[in-house]
Amino acid sequence: MKPSVDLFKLAWRNFPTGVSVITTFTPEGKPYATTANAVMSVSLDPLLVLVSLSTNGKTGMSITNCGYFGLNFLSAHQVSLGDYYGRSSSPEREILPSTAILHSSGVTLFEDALSSMVCKVTQEVVAGDHTLFIGEVIDIENQNGEALVFYKGGYKTLGI
Repeated sequence: MKPSVDLFKLAWRNFPTGVSVITTFTPEGKPYATTANAVMSVSLDPLLVLVSLSTNGKTGMSITNCGYFGLNFLSAHQVSLGDYYGRSSSPEREILPSTAILHSSGVTLFEDALSSMVCKVTQEVVAGDHTLFIGEVIDIENQNGEALVFYKGGYKTLGI
């Protein structure tokens, strides 16, 4: 079948992914967050991760400006955060939970996330309508819990 945007989106709905919220701060110093599932581990030496974000979006532009991002892997009980930062308007994405922790880099981490990492951008690669941000992990926190997963257009848990 000839590829199309609709078929491409349908294919990716069949691929379960973890749910994360990327945090950064705007040029005005305001916190900013967006839900993302296009993230991956890149290297163990040095510790590198990759996030893929819309090139024209405020999150990507803010990361380009400040050079840092937070990567928060959501736990099963954080569906509302995944929804909020995935569907909210740009001004609403500047509102972070009262339990969020401000890191010395300026990015905010979610206290109850399964894992949170602070990353310093080492490379940006424009690929189509997205920019791939490769960041070196400079701080990391892990907690026990069950992961939040996105599959077939909705949130799931693994039931482990």
